[in-house]
Amino acid sequence: MRRIFLSFLLAGAAQADEMAAPPPVAAQDAQIKVQAATNPPASLFEADTLRKQRAPLEIALLRAMVRDSKVEKGFFNSLFSSKVNQSDIDLLTEMDSFIDRFAELAETAEIYQLKSQINLRMNAYPQAAINELMLLAAYPDSSFVLEAQKELHALSDDKLKKHELILKVMSDTAKSLSGDQEQRVATYLIFLGSLREADFAAAIAAECALFLARNQTFLDEDKIEHALAHQKMLYSPEMAVFHFKKLLALYPASPLRADSQLSVGLIEREALKRYAEAVASFKTVIADFPDADEARQAHESLANTYDENLRDYVNAIAAYEAIASRYKNDAVVLRSLQSLARLYQDKTHQPAQALATYRRVYDIFKGREGLAALVKAQKIAVSHLSDWNQAIEINDLIMRAYPDSDEAVTALYGNGVIYEENKKEIEHATRLYQDLINRYPQHELSKDAKRRINTLTQKK
Repeated sequence: MRRIFLSFLLAGAAQADEMAAPPPVAAQDAQIKVQAATNPPASLFEADTLRKQRAPLEIALLRAMVRDSKVEKGFFNSLFSSKVNQSDIDLLTEMDSFIDRFAELAETAEIYQLKSQINLRMNAYPQAAINELMLLAAYPDSSFVLEAQKELHALSDDKLKKHELILKVMSDTAKSLSGDQEQRVATYLIFLGSLREADFAAAIAAECALFLARNQTFLDEDKIEHALAHQKMLYSPEMAVFHFKKLLALYPASPLRADSQLSVGLIEREALKRYAEAVASFKTVIADFPDADEARQAHESLANTYDENLRDYVNAIAAYEAIASRYKNDAVVLRSLQSLARLYQDKTHQPAQALATYRRVYDIFKGREGLAALVKAQKIAVSHLSDWNQAIEINDLIMRAYPDSDEAVTALYGNGVIYEENKKEIEHATRLYQDLINRYPQHELSKDAKRRINTLTQKK
């Protein structure tokens, strides 16, 4: 794109020259003599041809520099000196510049191989792996492919052993690509951008940035920008926000806008601790993308920010209730009602509302989540409200809805205790204990029930 823009500037300059007033005759004569003494300007095609003819010479120079700049260090020197030196950094910059100018040339595969060599001697093993992988993706027919595969295998067995599985996935994906070179590279970068491997993030982000700088034909640049931003999230949150906002500004029709806006909010909340800004970002997602999957997460993150970070419980309650109203029986409703119940119980100290919220969980979710909610509701009824009738009612519900569960045995025993100790209905309590003994003779609580019956009989 930069080359197209340069051509446009050159054409505009030429047109401006034609429109300018002609110089004096003496100046014209001098101009003619100067032009006659020099070669005529080369066409763009000729310039491009010359540029490509020089590329192998530049590769040879870089190859020699990589070889000659290698410094062998003795044991004691290595203890007191860094593996990184300025010449290696400068070489990597030169090679990135070469890739920017000559990515389409088959010979450029060697540049990735040379970059990998420098990465290895700098102990930058993830970067070395990414360079070998980019070689596989961009130049599958290169004579350097076998060497790249060999180096990846060595890294998987040694320095990057803990990443062995993901390296295999990366390598297999690189081998499966199709299309022209730019399409293959773009597809691969989008795949790499979806990974959440912090050790590789900087190298992946750098490759995305290089692609965006040299891209001329791949139209879906927003996907590469999105991949770059997600990798930046893993090690540079401020710059991740910049790139997500760049996507929002430059690509108004991108299908990745909802995720980008949500990601901005998540970074503001989790990494930057800018809670007011995070609230604004989450509200933007909800308002601008109400039907997107990201809106669901934005609703939940908004409620959690109010609850856990800002301690604004009024707005937190409203946000949790909005989730329950909008998403009905979705998993986000389960999490929101559970959080709301804890808020009522531990933060605003409203046990009755907490109990009612746990019962709402059971009304919507009948599985293990519903059972756990009933158990918590029963404990609140006993420990915080001394509401014996409601506690008995919840225990009865547990026994009916989950008769084969361990919680059902506990509920039966709990009702016996309530009738014995709180309602003072000894005969009713005795019948419940005996029912437990008859139905669950091997259960641990059966022994407790027998002891209680014996004690009650002695009292009689």
